[in-house]
Amino acid sequence: MEVVYQHDLVMICYKREENLLQVSWRNYLTSEDFMRGFRALLKLTSELEIEKWLIDARHSEELVTKNMCWSREFIGSVLEKSNLKKIARIGAGNEVQEQDILNNVNFLIQNYQLPCEIRFYKNPQKALDWLSEKTQDYSALKPEFQT
Repeated sequence: MEVVYQHDLVMICYKREENLLQVSWRNYLTSEDFMRGFRALLKLTSELEIEKWLIDARHSEELVTKNMCWSREFIGSVLEKSNLKKIARIGAGNEVQEQDILNNVNFLIQNYQLPCEIRFYKNPQKALDWLSEKTQDYSALKPEFQT
């Protein structure tokens, strides 16, 4: 993996052969750090035509609620236009924080046409295994009626 962005407590790595970006958050992020990192993630996703994200929040001790409100409204419209097919998130283990994340993901699903599937994992290897599976492409299928 190649490090393509690093600033304070946010690092983004690129795995070209998998068409994957991995973002890692460390410790307590300020709103500014979170937004800067997320903007970089979205920009790289667009520029590199990324299809998969691995969000590693295992070392994120606390998430600022204000960050989540900003992100869900900002990223929904950007994700609709992306090539993303899969997003895997490795949680920090904080049940309250994970429920807040799930609520925000549900908001995105209900309010935007997301092109991707989102799954939550505790085990990093299981997240990587799922991301490595071949993605089904149903775009070429056309409905046909039997006569």
